[in-house]
Amino acid sequence: MLLVLVALHALALRTFFRLPLAAAWQAGAYYLVARWRASLGTLALLAGAVAVAAAASDLLLVLLGGVWVWLWYRTTAGMLRDAVARFLRPTTTT
Repeated sequence: MLLVLVALHALALRTFFRLPLAAAWQAGAYYLVARWRASLGTLALLAGAVAVAAAASDLLLVLLGGVWVWLWYRTTAGMLRDAVARFLRPTTTT
């Protein structure tokens, strides 16, 4: 389960910042502990997805996929803001 959480954090970081795979994986592992609330929220979303798939069907999970992705983004938004502040250099426009 920890690998899935790190992979989802790395996927979010790669999606928004186009990081190389190794850098995204390292940052995902860092944020697993550094932003534990995002990890806990993502874990709750995974548990909900498994419960929906087990209780109802995979079709219902697919129909709720857009809502799930939106909730996942809202859960990891703090992590993404922290990544911007911590790791990205501000650009100067002239």
